[in-house]
Amino acid sequence: MLVACALLLCIAGLRINELPRLLNYLGLFIGTVGIFTIYPAEILTEIFGLGQILWFSWLGVVMLMSYQSTQTSANSYSTRNIVTNSYLPIKSGVVFCVGSA
Repeated sequence: MLVACALLLCIAGLRINELPRLLNYLGLFIGTVGIFTIYPAEILTEIFGLGQILWFSWLGVVMLMSYQSTQTSANSYSTRNIVTNSYLPIKSGVVFCVGSA
């Protein structure tokens, strides 16, 4: 299951260009090695295990950096909505609220 999730995320990342290409290619390689762990070779499971740790760590750093840059840019041109705890863009002096009633 973990292998399929990683492979799908890497394929989607390559298509939408949101993640670094090297991260996506590393994930594809690690996912492929994960599929080959069906064959009981110890080196494949070692590569897969350490590769997954490296790949998930790098993915987490990339996601945190993109979240922080989004929050920084949101603070510069938005106002905070207390009810939904989200940032709402200001356009021409009108605040557009999106939330549930």
